[in-house]
Amino acid sequence: MITILVAAVLIALAAPLYKEVRERSIVLGATGDLAAAFQQAKLEAAKRNDFVTVSVRGPAGAAWCIGVQSGATGCNCLNTTCDINQVNATQLNGARLLAAADFNIPSGGGAGSTDVTIDPRLGMIRNLGSGGSLVVRSPSDNWDFRLQFNLSSTAQTSLCSPTGGRPLSENSSCP
Repeated sequence: MITILVAAVLIALAAPLYKEVRERSIVLGATGDLAAAFQQAKLEAAKRNDFVTVSVRGPAGAAWCIGVQSGATGCNCLNTTCDINQVNATQLNGARLLAAADFNIPSGGGAGSTDVTIDPRLGMIRNLGSGGSLVVRSPSDNWDFRLQFNLSSTAQTSLCSPTGGRPLSENSSCP
């Protein structure tokens, strides 16, 4: 009985720590998937010698996805299959998109557009002016970890901790 009691106490003490580690991992994994999608798009554009578009779809919340599509037009990965790759909310383990993608796409893309096209000749973003970002948040409000994914016009990615929520200590604060 004492062994069972000790085991129950240890489990009760370890459960919150496990949940915290899991929430942190989900946020880091989702932003890692974003970075991987852009890296894959750059490689595919060079390999195919054609434009490749990364799409981030979905409203703020849990139902969002990342799609990689050949050509200069993105795909709606929420409803159809992208021809190169895609990751949906289930595969992102419940990570939430805190705000709609803010990729500051100039004329032609429209406000709030989330299609970013890689130019195969330059290896750079074709339709992105000064860069953009989006914030990924943990599934639970209890932990509220947040990480901002940044994309430059040269298709370089970086991560930082935005204001609000709990920062992930591995990443510097966003400017």
